[in-house]
Amino acid sequence: MKLSKLFISVLMLSMLALTACGKRSNSGSQVADGRNARNGTGTMNPVGNGSQQSGYLQASNPSQFQELVKTLVSPTLDPQYLGTVDSYSGVRVGGKIQLGQGYTIRNDPQFGSSFGIEIHDSFVGQNDGGSTIQPYFINMSKAQGQWQGTPQNGSMTVTFQDDYGIVKLTGNWNTSYFQGTVSFRNSSNTQSTNLSSQCSQQECTLGQFTANVCSVFRCD
Repeated sequence: MKLSKLFISVLMLSMLALTACGKRSNSGSQVADGRNARNGTGTMNPVGNGSQQSGYLQASNPSQFQELVKTLVSPTLDPQYLGTVDSYSGVRVGGKIQLGQGYTIRNDPQFGSSFGIEIHDSFVGQNDGGSTIQPYFINMSKAQGQWQGTPQNGSMTVTFQDDYGIVKLTGNWNTSYFQGTVSFRNSSNTQSTNLSSQCSQQECTLGQFTANVCSVFRCD
């Protein structure tokens, strides 16, 4: 009788261990999956290289920043699988924008414009579910906008769009630096956050940044 009870106890513990391992593996794949879904094919300058040319986004509203970032990624990644994002160094931006004639933003296949967002959360670099967790990437190349001034000193508003929503860049530049504000509006929310409704009905401001002009414009 005692041996039977011991056998049953060992069997139950083994099943619990297997179940726990299965949950960790599944959770890990969910953390890693979806982080590259908005990484489009448009060409862009690299972001996040740690140099002065990197545009580190500074939160407009630090108290809401985590929720804003989770809302931004929510169309392709369950917000619970995005870790903590530093409000001063966790989000990096860069572009390859081409000014066009008539104060438009070029959007043709050869010399079109693109803009990228790279989100480094606390999960990045961890090995989870057999995969190394990468930053969350957004790379958008469908652009529409206007600029004014001169190529050496001006301002612009550009809206980039993909299947999941829009990202808007507004800012001004001189011969050395670009200063801009990034906002977004989701057209699709598969996972709910506290700001999902608000950020699907109106643009939500993510933050501001300063970067070398060649981190935003085509300088080649």
